Amino acid sequence: MARVIGIHRFALKPGVKSADFETIMRERVLKDFTAVFHFDRRLSHGFTRARWGSARHLLFQSNEPGKEAEYIWLMEADVDDDKVATDEDREKTRKESDFIAKEYYDLTGVILPGRASTVLAPFATHLSAESFLDTSPLDTAPDSA
Repeated sequence: MARVIGIHRFALKPGVKSADFETIMRERVLKDFTAVFHFDRRLSHGFTRARWGSARHLLFQSNEPGKEAEYIWLMEADVDDDKVATDEDREKTRKESDFIAKEYYDLTGVILPGRASTVLAPFATHLSAESFLDTSPLDTAPDSA
């Protein structure tokens, strides 16, 4: 099964505690993300290539000595192989993934009271957003060589 991966990078603002950022991510941003794709048909109707409603979300923290904490928010959604069977299918899936990974950051406010960008602004600086389409099979078997 293929998958799309969206990655957002954040740097905590000076004086912000990691626990506060993590709480706001869990209680506002990730809940809003799930709500957008489960409850708003106007928005989610067109996003049919990946299973965004059941996307997995991971939040990683990196602490380099002498630097403010940085975070990576990784979202991963499965895509049925038949939706990436041709070059045209893969391009449509890439475009959908780009839209979700890059534009979602500002989308939640269309439906919900706070956009991710607005909610997180007091806590962190949004450094980047990227998305990837992975069509390679996951090899979970140990090497038998």
